[in-house]
Amino acid sequence: MKGYSLSDAARADIREIWEWVAADNPSAANNLTREILDACVRMVSHPLTGSRRVDFTGKPLRFMLVRRIIYIVYDPATRPLEIMRILHTSRDIHTILAEDS
Repeated sequence: MKGYSLSDAARADIREIWEWVAADNPSAANNLTREILDACVRMVSHPLTGSRRVDFTGKPLRFMLVRRIIYIVYDPATRPLEIMRILHTSRDIHTILAEDS
């Protein structure tokens, strides 16, 4: 067991990110996806390394940055660690998370 689970929304986010990057460079898309999943694995051992973002949500979620452009949004209290969303920093994260509620 990998120690984390991806929500359906997070799986869709990864696919969307991969497709967007792969349109120009499939190898770069594969590398970015691997970095995101590697970060998920690291967070299992250190679930509080991400930061709280009360400007995005009042929920006790954490946000881990990958390449300073991708937020991994997760619940540090869950076991296995639940990855809620994987979002580009340019998106309206507050609205997306509010719609997920």
